[in-house]
Amino acid sequence: MSVVFLALYINSVAASKLYKHPQILWLVCPLLFIWIRRILLLTDQGLMADDPVIFAFKDLASLIIAVVTVVFGVVAMGF
Repeated sequence: MSVVFLALYINSVAASKLYKHPQILWLVCPLLFIWIRRILLLTDQGLMADDPVIFAFKDLASLIIAVVTVVFGVVAMGF
């Protein structure tokens, strides 16, 4: 549902006002889906020993996805 809500936000008037190029935010949707799916798989396998937020700060893949997401956000703003 998070990906759906992000997609709805990207198509909203609010996103058009805040971002110069909101269409770039569409690249965040697959990243968010991949990250959520990865977290669910790791949890199901019993490999997540920490709180999900703490895990995200310690996990290299989560950090890479976060950095790429921030870059897409900055580019979408037009900086």
